[in-house]
Amino acid sequence: MKITEMSYQELIAEAKEKGIENAHRTKKVDLMNLLMVQRRKEEHSSPTTTARRGRPVDANSERQKRLAEIEARKAQGIEIKRGRPVNPESERQKRLAKVGTVKRGRPVLPTSERQKRLAEMEKKRAAGIEIKRGRPKVIVE
Repeated sequence: MKITEMSYQELIAEAKEKGIENAHRTKKVDLMNLLMVQRRKEEHSSPTTTARRGRPVDANSERQKRLAEIEARKAQGIEIKRGRPVNPESERQKRLAKVGTVKRGRPVLPTSERQKRLAEMEKKRAAGIEIKRGRPKVIVE
């Protein structure tokens, strides 16, 4: 039966069957819309048995063999190295060995206003003073 031709009592009964709570408190137009949406969902829902989608996996392919080998190593607890290996004889590695750590980013100026403010906050924290963050609250009289 079409939803638009149903009486209010029939709409309430169907809504209760579908699991819609408080159907008796809902307007007829809203019940009609809810039931229409649910019917559309039921019509377009996928069947319970679905076939695997996409390209089938070939278990004998080189990639699948390599992935299975990696999983087996992980299960045994062997460390798996990924990416390009480091060549210790390269120019870059020699240069890094001389320099040590490479500094990244913009250098910090200890005399800047921000660094002074951060140092002051750190002193207060060390002294156990509570630091309020953000904009102060506006007091209205």
